[in-house]
Amino acid sequence: MISSFSSKTMRFLSLLVGAILVSEALFAQTDMQLELSPDKVNLALRRTADGLLRLSGDSTSRIPAIEQTGPGVWRVRLERPFRYEQLPGLLQSSLDLFEIKQPYDVAVRRCEDAIIDLGYHQQDFLQTKSVACQGRDLDESCHFIEISFLKQHAKKPFWAGINGLLILILSGVSGFWIFRRQKSVSVPPLADDERLVGIRKFVIDVSGQQLIHGDERQALTFRNQITPSAL
Repeated sequence: MISSFSSKTMRFLSLLVGAILVSEALFAQTDMQLELSPDKVNLALRRTADGLLRLSGDSTSRIPAIEQTGPGVWRVRLERPFRYEQLPGLLQSSLDLFEIKQPYDVAVRRCEDAIIDLGYHQQDFLQTKSVACQGRDLDESCHFIEISFLKQHAKKPFWAGINGLLILILSGVSGFWIFRRQKSVSVPPLADDERLVGIRKFVIDVSGQQLIHGDERQALTFRNQITPSAL
């Protein structure tokens, strides 16, 4: 049978380990795909496609429906040629207009085989206001403009971290209290006429002439018996 001391120790260790795991979970970074509004993405891409065609002198061609091809991935098909260097600024302004803040990659794919002709990461444009291959010729065949929204690294909020710290503190206080109780002297039930004197971890029963340590009692011999007048 597990002793009371071992049982309490195991409970304390379990509580401590649980608190550490909870704290780790609260502080850990997580990859998360923030919820996107399909309607807002649709309108932002449609505005971008319209702007590209108008800047190329085309104000009448039909813009096909925006397609969502996967989680966080949308594309628009342009049958007419456009100037690639105008795409980054126009797309970013459209996303800002509809309050879409998630980071993204852009790929310009050929319609016939989905091969990427050109592309860039959002940070390329935000940091330098230019992108790789800007100014290079893009063939006049049909292309998809594809935008892929990326997962973001997010930390748990500050209050969640505070909760984890509080759990650890409470665990430490509980453990200290448990071990302090283990060190306290356990005194057996006393008779009405017993008189006890404590000396560190030992207790002397003057009436019964016994030395008590924990649950153990040891009778005093006639050589070391103690009288009440000696105390």
